[in-house]
Amino acid sequence: MELNPEARERLAAAGISPTEWARRNFQTEQRFGDACGCFDDRCIGHHHDVDDACGCLSALLEQEGELVMSHADRPLVVCLCGSTRFMDAIAHVAQLETLAGRIVVRPEVVSSTRSSEGVVLDTEAKTALDRLHRAKIRLADEVVFVAPGGYMGPSTRAELAYALDLGKPIRMVPDSMEDR
Repeated sequence: MELNPEARERLAAAGISPTEWARRNFQTEQRFGDACGCFDDRCIGHHHDVDDACGCLSALLEQEGELVMSHADRPLVVCLCGSTRFMDAIAHVAQLETLAGRIVVRPEVVSSTRSSEGVVLDTEAKTALDRLHRAKIRLADEVVFVAPGGYMGPSTRAELAYALDLGKPIRMVPDSMEDR
């Protein structure tokens, strides 16, 4: 379904092309919804009459709020890296980074080999988690390494090499920051 002129104008005012709107909301470059820009393909005639203005698109754009923000306007995304044996230090740094106004992604799963509360991971699960963490590094604007006493195990060193290969800005957290 083709967007009507009003929907095109509202999207343009939000800095979104019709193709981007379709990609974001329908995972395709073709629109599936109503001509007014609403996700509901029955909007015209159900939410409003054909000749009436649709409030749906404005409300959807308002709900998206942060998603409509340009990359330059959103907070910095930082990816925390470090040995999961130091999850308390990683959690503390995550808290400090969040309070500094940054979006934080970090390891969330601790292996049972690292902690009695940890999760038993087979090789496949460990590989999947490593792949997921590399995706977090790709997503990040900056990669922050938490390495108490300077310790970096093989996985953390591999993450550092990966981040450097991607040209990501790197920051090492001093021990004094971890201990606060």
